Amino acid sequence: MTTLIIGGSGLLGQALVDEFSDTIHATYHSNPPVAEVWRNANWLPLDITDEAATAAAIETIKPDLVVNAAYVSAGPGLEAITAHAPGTIAGVCRRASCRLVHVSTDVVFGGDRTEPYAEADDPDPVHAYGRAKLSAERAVTAADPAALIVRTSLLYGGRSEHAQETLIRRAVEKGDITFFTDEVRCPIAVTDLAGAIRQLSNY
Repeated sequence: MTTLIIGGSGLLGQALVDEFSDTIHATYHSNPPVAEVWRNANWLPLDITDEAATAAAIETIKPDLVVNAAYVSAGPGLEAITAHAPGTIAGVCRRASCRLVHVSTDVVFGGDRTEPYAEADDPDPVHAYGRAKLSAERAVTAADPAALIVRTSLLYGGRSEHAQETLIRRAVEKGDITFFTDEVRCPIAVTDLAGAIRQLSNY
C-alpha cells in the first residue's frame, strides 16, 4: 500500500511515518522532520493552500491512502491551512479514488457540559481553532463523503517536545506557571493515535 502523509513533519505526522510500514510519502511545509523520521519516507515540500500543487502531488504519487495531519492552531494560516485546505485535499482524493483520513479535534465541542460528548452531538466550538476545524470537517464531508474523520484530543509523547510537555518543563524550571483550571480533556499518546489511524484505514 502506498500512503501519503500530509503534515508528516508534525508531532502526529512523524508518528504516522513510523507506524505505516509500506511505501510512505510524506510532506512538510517549512520544517523538515528529524533525521530519524526523514529516513523512513520519501519527503516532499508541499503548500496545501496551493490546490494545483496538492493535486499534482497526489496525482504523481498515486497513493492508496492519504492521511491529512496538517494544521495550524492560530495565526495567519488558520483559515487557509486549517479550515479551507482539507476540503481541497478531499476533493482531489475523491477524484483520484484514494482513501482519505482527515484528523480533526475534540475542540469542535464547546466544553460547557458536565457529561461526556458523543460523536453525534452537535458541535459548538467556542474559539477560532475549533471553528476552523469544524469548517474543515464539513468541507471534507461535502467533497468526499467516504472520507474518515478522526477527532482526537491532547497528544503527548513522540520524538519532539509538544506544547504540553513544554509547559510542564517550564513549570519545573520556573516553579510557578499558570495552567487551565476549568478544563477536562482525555490525552492520548501520539503513537496510540497513529496505530488507531492505521487500523481504521483498513476498514
